[in-house]
Amino acid sequence: MRMKTSLSDFSERYFLENATTQYCAYCLTPKAGRLNCCEDINWISFKDLDDITQRALMEEEYDQAFGVSR
Repeated sequence: MRMKTSLSDFSERYFLENATTQYCAYCLTPKAGRLNCCEDINWISFKDLDDITQRALMEEEYDQAFGVSR
């Protein structure tokens, strides 16, 4: 059984583990081995996304990991 962690603990760990993860600059799909997305090759690292976008991605991952619905 997975123990639920606080969002702030999860967010801190998520940022450290995913700082260099690349996302499509247009739709925020993780690169995950793709060469292009949205008919372009414009990727951006998680650490370079604005704070609001980082938080939204972390909350989405948290919700999926712990079955939370907002």
